Amino acid sequence: MFANSVKKTLAFFEIWEYPLNKKELYKYLYQYKCNKISFEKKIQAVSGIQQKNGYFSLFNIEKYIKNRANKSVISCTLWNKVNRYLKILYCIPFIETVCISNTLALNIPNDKSDIDLFIIIKKNRLWITRSLITFILQILGVRRNNKKISKRFCLSFFITDENLNISRIAIKDFDIYFMYWLSSLKPIIDKGLYKKFIQSNIKLLDKFLPNSLVKINHNNKYILKNNFIFLTINKLLTFLLDKKIGNFIEQWLKYILKQRALKKRNSLKDTSGIIISDNILKFHNIDKREYFKLKWINICKENNIDVN
Repeated sequence: MFANSVKKTLAFFEIWEYPLNKKELYKYLYQYKCNKISFEKKIQAVSGIQQKNGYFSLFNIEKYIKNRANKSVISCTLWNKVNRYLKILYCIPFIETVCISNTLALNIPNDKSDIDLFIIIKKNRLWITRSLITFILQILGVRRNNKKISKRFCLSFFITDENLNISRIAIKDFDIYFMYWLSSLKPIIDKGLYKKFIQSNIKLLDKFLPNSLVKINHNNKYILKNNFIFLTINKLLTFLLDKKIGNFIEQWLKYILKQRALKKRNSLKDTSGIIISDNILKFHNIDKREYFKLKWINICKENNIDVN
C-alpha cells in the first residue's frame, strides 16, 4: 500500500515532468499517513521508481531534474515579483489572508505562467476589496488579462472569513488537483486566519494528504512583517470604508459587478469553474481540474498503479 501511494503521488507530478525531493514526497504522499521515521525506512524499499541526487520520479529522472532546475529559476523570478508588490497589497483594507496558489505554490511554473492569488476577505467587504485590488494592480500594469498573462497577477479566487470551509467546491468523488492546491498554498499576508482556514478543511486533507497536516506552517518567510507606513494606510482606508459609506459602496459594487459577472458566466459553455455568491468569488473560465484528474488516472492505469 505504501509503494502504491508513492507511485500515485509521483504520477500526479508526472503531468509536469517534475521530480520530488524526499521532503516533498512525504508531505504530498497520497492517502498514506505515517511519521517521517517510518517514511525514511519504507521509501528505500520501494521498487519501480527512479531515484537520483535525492529526487524521485516514475520515469526519466535525469531529464526531470533538469526540468525542475529550470522551473526553479522561473519560480525565483515570479517570487521576486511577488515581493515587489507585496506591500501594495498590504495597504488594501479588509484583507485577512493572501496566499500564492497553483503552479507557483507547487513550484511547477513555466515561461507562460501567471501568479495566482487566493484571497480571504472580511465579511461584507468582498466586492469593495476585490475592486480595490483589481483597480490598483490594473493601474500598475501587473494584473492578468486575456492578452497578457505571463508573470502577471491572476485575481480569480476570493472568499470571506465566514466561509472558510470550501470543500464543497471539490469535484464529486475526489478532486486530486484541489487536494494539492489546498495543501500547497503559500501565505504571503496573514492576520492569523490561515491556520483557521486549513483547520476548516482538515477533514478533506486528512483523507487524501494526511502528512501535509503534520505541521501547519503559517509563519514562514513569505509572510510580510508589519510596516508602519503601509499599516497606517491600511488603517486609514479601513476607517473610511468600515462605516455606513462602506456599506453603501459594497452594495452598489455588488449590484453592478455581480450582474456583469453573471452575464459573463452565462456566456460560457462550461461554468464549473465559476462561483458567484456573497461569500465566494471564483472566476476560472477554464476549469482544468477534471482534465488533471483524468490525466492522473490514465498515467496510473498505463503503469499498473491502482487508483482505488
